[in-house]
Amino acid sequence: MAATKPGFANMGVVLNAPYLGAWPTKIGSFILNFGGIELITYQQLMLLESSREDFVKNVDRLFGKRIDRLVELLAAAPKLQETERTAAIEQWERARELAVWRNRIAHNPALPTWKPGSNADVDPPDVLGVPDFKQFKDGTTSDSIPIELMGMLIDESAAIAQKLHEVSVRLQGDA
Repeated sequence: MAATKPGFANMGVVLNAPYLGAWPTKIGSFILNFGGIELITYQQLMLLESSREDFVKNVDRLFGKRIDRLVELLAAAPKLQETERTAAIEQWERARELAVWRNRIAHNPALPTWKPGSNADVDPPDVLGVPDFKQFKDGTTSDSIPIELMGMLIDESAAIAQKLHEVSVRLQGDA
């Protein structure tokens, strides 16, 4: 007997969906904020590595590996006080955790969902299903992302980027 295919095997695709409301802007804001965090990894590696050759070794590293290197370099950064080092490393660990959401949102489809009582003909979706296909290894369901969570992800990514930018300014000299 053949196994039943998951529902997404029979789904269609809608591109440039006019009913998405604020979702594209929110997703874009989060992805752009996270792009700022990505840029800061390179900026701080450029400031902390002892040579251009050492910096270049980081260019092909994935985000998590760049954070690993930053944590190592920040632990010995002479321009930072101990409390500043600890705070910077804490922010990089927060960014690492946030990258899980960035990867999920950036690398999976978005499936609009309306709660009972919502009017799909005129209302934007209440929830955006961003199925994490890795979750399908363990079952046939994947959790969704409510718009409130997107707002929190936007705010957190902006706050982390701002704090990490302040570390970069401090690493550039006594500003």
